Amino acid sequence: MSIREPGGAARRMRSTAGPVVTGSRLVHWVEVHRRLALGLILLLALAFGAVRIGTDPPTMSTGQTERWWPVVLDLLQGQGYVQCIPEYFPFCGAGNRVTAMREPAPVLLFAAAARLAGPSLLAASILELVLNLAIVLGVFLLTREWAGGRAALLAALFWAAYLPAIKLVPQVSAELLAAVGVTWGVFSYLRARRTGRARDWVAAGACMGVGGLSRSPLLVVALVLAAGLLVSPPAATDRGRRFSWPLLRPAVLFSLAVLAVISPWLARNDAVFGRPMPSTLVGYNLYRHNHMIAADRFSPRFVGSDEARQAILALVSRRPDLRGSENEAQMDAVYKSEALRVIVAHPARYFFLCAYRFLPLWFNWGIKEAGGGRTGALDYLMILQQIVLLVTALAGWRCRRPLAWPLAIGVVALSVAYMAVNSQMRFIIPVMPLVASLSAMGCLSVARRAGRGGRT
Repeated sequence: MSIREPGGAARRMRSTAGPVVTGSRLVHWVEVHRRLALGLILLLALAFGAVRIGTDPPTMSTGQTERWWPVVLDLLQGQGYVQCIPEYFPFCGAGNRVTAMREPAPVLLFAAAARLAGPSLLAASILELVLNLAIVLGVFLLTREWAGGRAALLAALFWAAYLPAIKLVPQVSAELLAAVGVTWGVFSYLRARRTGRARDWVAAGACMGVGGLSRSPLLVVALVLAAGLLVSPPAATDRGRRFSWPLLRPAVLFSLAVLAVISPWLARNDAVFGRPMPSTLVGYNLYRHNHMIAADRFSPRFVGSDEARQAILALVSRRPDLRGSENEAQMDAVYKSEALRVIVAHPARYFFLCAYRFLPLWFNWGIKEAGGGRTGALDYLMILQQIVLLVTALAGWRCRRPLAWPLAIGVVALSVAYMAVNSQMRFIIPVMPLVASLSAMGCLSVARRAGRGGRT
């Protein structure tokens, strides 16, 4: 089957799709005017984002803005890449503000935009809206690459109406830029598997590198995609020789491109902290969200900020070896050692907690309650949307496994990475474009089966 769905293949698909899919005039119009339909979907996404900005204007208290925007402003004012949040790192202060808490790609992008348009939160929100439009286009191209034009339009529509992404538009955060990197990276990855061109492999690795510099756990996705090229090499490679250059070439090009993008950040952190680490928050989160498995009465939950503050204060008080001047990297090592000690002592509880974290990761289960809030109507609507996308994505993967595995493995890899440490719905957003792509194929597959069933 041709990935681009040439005329003959498209006609065969329409002939077997049944009246459920192709019977209406609207579907026929979409089939004939796919570019115009894509344009309308982009306008729809633009309208949703503009309404979101208009009804909820950006402020410092909007979402993650208070965590990211100060780093942008300090960088613009020549103070360097600095930040101090004592609840994370209790010994930070005037002479101890150098940070690696926030990955650099979003900070640098927002700083560049602020340099051009001024340090305006409205301008930053407009940039987030543009990033969301780039995801819509990327989802279309990604889905067309493996599932055809009809599924591509449906996937783009799914993303245009994806509530968690729309909710992110008025805030300064990393998730939408990370999603851009993943979407365009997997698109280039699939295209490279078809074309075998070096430039496509390099583009795939570079985009995944941008994703990793936006949300560092995405480097796990890049790693499994690179490994996947050895386990399931592209059809054009020489599969007969295990260590032949044609077999290794895609993985090498892809991996080198990822490393080329992330290496300046790793080198900077090595020079500043003495370790080439992508983020200094891993240890904090690992301890914060796993410390309670040592309690006499253990209950799986998301650890809110008040509980976390008490846990960190208790840790510091029982560590007389701390000098009181530890930087982020040194405290990261302390947090990791304490967390691993607890995990090794209670492995069964830890794995149970990891499994539980599927609920907050995919559905934000218990997140608002941990902060003293309540789950509202919009939250329940997002949960319903997540359930529908997840179920239909499983159907899409099952009907196109040989083509869809890079999408599925990316979603699984990021889910496992976050479930091992800390989970809430916004963390899964970078791979939700892949879920939307799989979901579109799943919906079409279900509709075709229903159409055939109706004719028997």
